[in-house]
Amino acid sequence: MNEIELKSWLKKQTGILDSIIAKASREFHKDALAFRRFEQFGFDLAECQIESWNLREGKDLCYDRPNTPLVYALWYHARRVNTFLTHFVTHLFEAKNLSNLEIFDLGAGTGAVQWAVGMVYHKMKQEGLPFPQLRIVNIDTSPFMLHFSENYLWKYFLEAYSYSKDFSSAIIYDINSWNNQQNINISNPWITASYLFDISDNSVTGDYKKAVLKSFNEIISNYNPEKFLLLTSLAKEKLVDEVSREFDTKEYIIKKVKDNNLLLEGVLPAVNQFRTELYNLYKSFLNEYKERSIKNNATWDDSSFVGTIITKRQAEIFGQKPTNSEVKLHSSSIKERNKVQLNDEQKKAAKNINQPTVVIGPAGCGKSIVITERILNIVKDASYNPNLRILLTTFNIELLGQLREWLIDILEKNKILEIQSNRDGVKIFFTGNTSLRENIRILHFDMLPKYLGNIPYWGLVEEAQHDKILNGIIASVKAKNNISDDRFDNILNTGFLKEEYYRVIYGLQVGIQGSKQNYLTVLRRGRGSALDKGKRELVWQCLEFYANHIYNNQVPSFIVRRQLFLNSLANNQVTLKFDYVVVDEFQDCTTADFEMFFLLLNNPNNLIISGDLAQAVHLGKSASIESLREAIRGDRQMNDISWNYLDGSYRLPFRICEAIKKISEHIHVSFKGNHAARVLTPYKGAPPGARPIIVLGKDETDISSKILQIINQYQIYNLDKKCILEKDNLLGRRLSIDSDTILRLKGLEKQCVIWSTRSGIEHKKEKFEFVYTILTRTSCLLIIALFEGKNGNGGSQSIFREIIGLLNSDNIIFWDKETKDSFENFCEEVENNDEIDEV
Repeated sequence: MNEIELKSWLKKQTGILDSIIAKASREFHKDALAFRRFEQFGFDLAECQIESWNLREGKDLCYDRPNTPLVYALWYHARRVNTFLTHFVTHLFEAKNLSNLEIFDLGAGTGAVQWAVGMVYHKMKQEGLPFPQLRIVNIDTSPFMLHFSENYLWKYFLEAYSYSKDFSSAIIYDINSWNNQQNINISNPWITASYLFDISDNSVTGDYKKAVLKSFNEIISNYNPEKFLLLTSLAKEKLVDEVSREFDTKEYIIKKVKDNNLLLEGVLPAVNQFRTELYNLYKSFLNEYKERSIKNNATWDDSSFVGTIITKRQAEIFGQKPTNSEVKLHSSSIKERNKVQLNDEQKKAAKNINQPTVVIGPAGCGKSIVITERILNIVKDASYNPNLRILLTTFNIELLGQLREWLIDILEKNKILEIQSNRDGVKIFFTGNTSLRENIRILHFDMLPKYLGNIPYWGLVEEAQHDKILNGIIASVKAKNNISDDRFDNILNTGFLKEEYYRVIYGLQVGIQGSKQNYLTVLRRGRGSALDKGKRELVWQCLEFYANHIYNNQVPSFIVRRQLFLNSLANNQVTLKFDYVVVDEFQDCTTADFEMFFLLLNNPNNLIISGDLAQAVHLGKSASIESLREAIRGDRQMNDISWNYLDGSYRLPFRICEAIKKISEHIHVSFKGNHAARVLTPYKGAPPGARPIIVLGKDETDISSKILQIINQYQIYNLDKKCILEKDNLLGRRLSIDSDTILRLKGLEKQCVIWSTRSGIEHKKEKFEFVYTILTRTSCLLIIALFEGKNGNGGSQSIFREIIGLLNSDNIIFWDKETKDSFENFCEEVENNDEIDEV
């Protein structure tokens, strides 16, 4: 059999391939209805139908709905098989001279390349012709597409093309981004890509486009592929041309192919019969799309593709590069800290330099990774000196535990003498240390006064006790000033007064004793900055009474502990010093906190901090990197600050990042463009994940049922760690999912985050920072739960409506028709329902 005869045989396969697609699709539909509601399936089918037209209109398709592979298979799968065969069958036929062949299909989707290769393999084996030992690795960010390919399409394909069973065990399905690296050994790779880039990749410029091209260039330089078979739409031809230019023409032959004379022709009768049946079943959902309905006939025709064949010259001359070496291509997300490879910006930020260092970046950019790498570099530069003293602190217990694990993972085991651990922190001793002092101290921020300053604690802090004390003080001050109405309730309330004590009395180091005039005139940012002298006078009366009461009566207080510790440091009553102080999540630090860090240091140049003002849940707009500058007194001999700005959200899924970017931009603007409140930068190599899923429920029972359906459908992403934020214990019990606060989870991640919008927040002025921090805690799936009803009566909090309205509507998934129909009105109510008063 020659190539012409092979092509002739392929042309006769249209009926068989048509039947396979129809059978697989029917089985998928039957299976789906066994555990999905008819109405939800129909709505999702309609949404997938309209989204699939994005490909024809020069837009992107996200492939993240449960029914996307069904709609895709019934329209595009046959076309992709056809276009790939048309452009590249010659190269598959000529591969018979190779001994082995590994095909890495980047953006594999429903497996069109696998079908094309399988057909050629089957026919050549059937004819007794040689074909190399074959392995196919299908790589795609959509588990839905890969699942449909593996469990439905390929099963029926093997019934028709039985010789392909020979290599079925060598097929790998990998849910991942194409520009990550994977532990798969290869020796003679072909890399195929039928629809690799998004349309958006073609329109962007600057650093982002450079990153896309750089990722492809890394594949070229690291893995030395024998052949690239690139197939893309005409709309993305320019970007593929740019990719082609990354290849050295001295080493590679680059050939462009435009062939509209496709091998396979006609319609797909079996597929179209099932499309008609689906239309009749779900016409109430599909009718609104009219001419774009699924009842339209699918064909083999697709003239919108251009192919690029890039072949290594050595392989062209000798047939195959002789090699026994194996390299690794394409990697899943890395769990072990010692296997994480930092990029150039992260490496720069982690260098050990004699300057105060600030590392700034958005959620998921790797700030905490940089922090641990910086400590490693300090330790290595000091050759694990047993006299070295490092303090690592942050505000989150769980984050502290993660930092501890990362640090222990990357330190040389034979250089560690002992590790002592408890709930509050860790002590690490280096080999050769004969003193009682640890070399690295990892300690929660609230534990610094106790363990470093021996400050008395007076018992457990109970916020309810402080609220009771303040309510009594407020009543007394109102009576003293003849206030009988609610004119001053926006300042004479426990929430505002506690924040004022924290942010101003302590944070700006105004103090209490003899400090009244200072308080009345102090310049400050954020909440309360617009208070006139009369209001400040009332607030001062409350705060002075409050401060004296809790101190004289030894009422347990986190802020009093900090005040006493700072005073002890300033008066040289604490002699404990560190060579380096490292702080993660600095956005929660006040000027007084930075002063504390400097007083703990032997050398002020050795303060290292990282954070993101956009996540300033505690301090809001009063948070500022200026707090660090304000803590730098003139008597401190120190070098200029080293500023390090990180971009790219490597942990936050690309589609989620796109959806919430407007919220990030809003916060950036609200901080007057401060570089310390970085705007999210979507990164294609981030872990796979769906767009945010929005679901509306009439009541707790209704929404719990829907959320469980969502989790069941999206469990295909392997959602091991789930969490409800903000704390909603009733919903948590219904779903058997942990419910937590963002203050506890900040700096950490979960694979599935459910935002309960009916749960209120303490710091309403920081609502954007608060919600942004919640939405950026996921590494895979984000569910936004909306509740019908009035605010305070089981309904969603009205203060969140404005934020939800900032979500990019093109980058969210509505779970059902009820949610979609209600969403626009839900967001329209923003201005009339925002009851927050500016003070």
